[in-house]
Amino acid sequence: MTDGREQAQSLQCLKCGYDLRATTSLKCPECGAAFDPNELIRRARRRRRRWLWLAWIVMSLAMYAPYSWLLFMEYPWSGYRWQWIRMWPALPLLFIVSFTRIAKHLDRWLKIDIDGAAGVIILSALSLLMLYGLVRLGARGRWWLVITAALLLILSIANSCILHGGFLM
Repeated sequence: MTDGREQAQSLQCLKCGYDLRATTSLKCPECGAAFDPNELIRRARRRRRRWLWLAWIVMSLAMYAPYSWLLFMEYPWSGYRWQWIRMWPALPLLFIVSFTRIAKHLDRWLKIDIDGAAGVIILSALSLLMLYGLVRLGARGRWWLVITAALLLILSIANSCILHGGFLM
């Protein structure tokens, strides 16, 4: 079963792009091409799934690729470096939480240290939830994807630079 918005966007003639929602026949009134409404809806679903996958790949790269310095920098492969690599899913929110009052509230109310396992799990879950929301936003269309990914990449690069400095301290 499809929602009205998906059905409305999918009922366009494949040949000429004419809006077929008000058509009662199975032929396009503009160009005369025959169509199957169910096939048009299936094509729209496949197109939507491709957009979601594309948005997921682009947003994941924009969110996590700036932290690849952890893998490629000249630094010994010590326990300290592995600790940072284990925190990789939480890195997009680590700086924000570490240097705001959120960290104090987590420590005081929930008795959770953000560097500990529970803190990393919570920050990772929040980062993945943020990624999910950005994917849904980016999947709305080409410009949504470009603008959202560009802003996310800029923020991720800035956050990554700050965390790189914190890593070296």
